Amino acid sequence: ELGCHVFEGPIPEGYTPSYEAGADDGIGDVSDDGEGCYFDNVVNGEFTCQITNNADPAEFTVTKYWVIDGAVGHEVLEEAWVEIICDNTILSVDGAPLQYVTSGVSAYLTGDGDFVTVEVDTTEGPAHCSAAEHTNQSGVESSDDCGVREIPAGGSSSCTITNTVFFEGIPTLSQYGLAL
Repeated sequence: ELGCHVFEGPIPEGYTPSYEAGADDGIGDVSDDGEGCYFDNVVNGEFTCQITNNADPAEFTVTKYWVIDGAVGHEVLEEAWVEIICDNTILSVDGAPLQYVTSGVSAYLTGDGDFVTVEVDTTEGPAHCSAAEHTNQSGVESSDDCGVREIPAGGSSSCTITNTVFFEGIPTLSQYGLAL
């Protein structure tokens, strides 16, 4: 009553193995699961265990910040469209799987600290992703660190886009200024 458990170890970082047990001409109980191939009650013969390392998706997160100088926050619409472009297929946005194949998505971010996370396929190699913002508000200066970056299988990367709002109003004089 020979029994064997075949598994891979250590598992390469960023990959998840799958196992497929087989019996070419073997006599025994053959099974597999996410932990390996199992051969129980082996009498004789040849058995196989095919191990496939599947690349885990990469994650790319874009966070939006607002810096408002010289005004009350309600005077500014803290909203912007952020476009994310990758060279591999984007699988999901904020955990919701996409129903179509695409390598670019747009997300509407509102408020200080809002963010979006995309999951990107790395089956064919590392993902290269970037993000850009689209806003039409005047007096808004944007800066970011969202240029193209390489994200390996199972890896993650993040960047920030910061909008600084400046108010250019017409100067007004107080009653004392008017008197001068």
